[in-house]
Amino acid sequence: MQKELRMLSWVNPFLEVGKTKKYGNGVFAKKNLKKDEVLTVFGGYVIPIDEFKKLSVEMQEYAYQISENLLFGPVSENEVCISEYFNHSCNPNAGFRDQLTLVSMKDINVGEEITFDYAVCMTSDILDLKCLCESDDCRKYIKGNDWKKTELQKKYNGYFQPYIREMIDKK
Repeated sequence: MQKELRMLSWVNPFLEVGKTKKYGNGVFAKKNLKKDEVLTVFGGYVIPIDEFKKLSVEMQEYAYQISENLLFGPVSENEVCISEYFNHSCNPNAGFRDQLTLVSMKDINVGEEITFDYAVCMTSDILDLKCLCESDDCRKYIKGNDWKKTELQKKYNGYFQPYIREMIDKK
């Protein structure tokens, strides 16, 4: 009997990991992709925030927030796959359709790095970090409360994690 292959995440077969100039590894398009094309369906484990803080710094980088006190992602190195190598950009080309699905926000050309703004999926200050994207509209520092910025809410309308959309709608 053939061994069954199981992966935590599904990844579009037209994506690959490659070296970036700024971040180390990143995810790149192997062919032209259309707006709203599914890039990945994230898999992993629901991780309470206190358990998340016990993970290694490396593993913390692969998780993303799904509610105020819960994160989602792999918990060990052997579960890391291509979907954990999407980098941040203040001028991204991808965003969330729902809690698990990352889609292209515009057409993406072959060879282009796939990035998303961490503001669409983080509300906690546990991963505040210096931004390296160097885009024209770079915020220089990524904070857990960036989702509250009106200009980002307009820019990423329809591409925030559902729990962030709910908080925006309540304001």
